[in-house]
Amino acid sequence: MGRERNLKEKFFLAKKLIEKSKKILILSHKAPDGDALSSTLAMHYFLKRKNKESHPFLLNPPKYLSFLEGYDEIEKKAKKIRKIDFDLILLLDYATKDRIEIPAKFELDEKKCITFDHHPEDFHIGKVKIIEEKFASTTELLYEFFLFLEEKITPSLATILLCGIITDTAGGKRLPQESLKRVGELLLKGADLKKILEKYYSFSLERGKLLGKLLSRIKTQKNIGVLYSYFLLDEIKKAKDFSLLEPPIFPDFLTQIEGYDIYLFLCEQKKGRVKVSLRSKKTDVSKIAKKFGGGGHKKASGFRKKGKIKEILKKLLKEIEKEKQKA
Repeated sequence: MGRERNLKEKFFLAKKLIEKSKKILILSHKAPDGDALSSTLAMHYFLKRKNKESHPFLLNPPKYLSFLEGYDEIEKKAKKIRKIDFDLILLLDYATKDRIEIPAKFELDEKKCITFDHHPEDFHIGKVKIIEEKFASTTELLYEFFLFLEEKITPSLATILLCGIITDTAGGKRLPQESLKRVGELLLKGADLKKILEKYYSFSLERGKLLGKLLSRIKTQKNIGVLYSYFLLDEIKKAKDFSLLEPPIFPDFLTQIEGYDIYLFLCEQKKGRVKVSLRSKKTDVSKIAKKFGGGGHKKASGFRKKGKIKEILKKLLKEIEKEKQKA
């Protein structure tokens, strides 16, 4: 009860700050995923209905979700943002300050910020910080906020909110039991689940070929319950119109293979960096990701690190073994 009361108190503070503000900027994290995009669009939809001057800013929002209402209204030019004196800045789904996609040469005034996030409380900022790990996505947290405000949930808004939940739980596969009630409510309010799933699970022939390559490279370390695979930078470059986020099927596809606890997906990137995605069935992989400068959730985390796949993998497997020995 105490935690619920605390959440409502924070909702009330956010409500008052939004009411007092006219020009509002919405920011989320770099390399935005479905939840970053959906939470941005949900807040933008809400602010427009309140006659606010809303400016959602995202670079490279996932194209496969371009059917969501408001997608074409996302601003991508930092120059335009820099010219506006904002009354309020809403920070969504970013996990840590370093991940916020701040427009170039824009001064982020933390005293003007409100955070809405479902990632574990770590390096969040703002005058009001609304952080609740119990929610499957930031859009689920926003849905709770809109209910608190007695905001009407239209079919368009319901679809945006549900999209964040579905895409942030591997197409619903990691959907916690306690979130099912809210999913049901959104469906009753007209959310288009069919469209969301259709977009999430469809991919090009090019991606299909890459998926085949990923599966052919699978290796395991059975003593610690790990399965892993990888992509090389040259393979990514050769693929036409390829993005790991369009949709993000690769790390979660590996988890469908039975008999393992931890699944690793490594991908070479430019400037000698490697992106690592960790998924698990039991182990808290967020603890492991944090040791490499990353973070995330207990069952889905990640990090980026300079180096070669082979050397990063060696260190990562050692760290996993240490974590397993503690358990």
